[in-house]
Amino acid sequence: MKNELAILMITAASIGFLHTLFGPDHYVPFVVMSKAQKWSLVKTGWITLLCGLDHFIRDIYSQDCQRELFQDQ
Repeated sequence: MKNELAILMITAASIGFLHTLFGPDHYVPFVVMSKAQKWSLVKTGWITLLCGLDHFIRDIYSQDCQRELFQDQ
């Protein structure tokens, strides 16, 4: 069971990384905002991390709500 969970977590992290890397709309706004506002690298990293977590949590919540909504059909 632990092995399967480790494989799942590594796979999810890899897909998430590639999703971000190949989707410039996910990171270009942060680069532009950080340059325009003269943010430090640390501040840019924290804001990007928080927005990424928000994106992740909202996607999970959205999938859960859709499952509940269309469960009876």
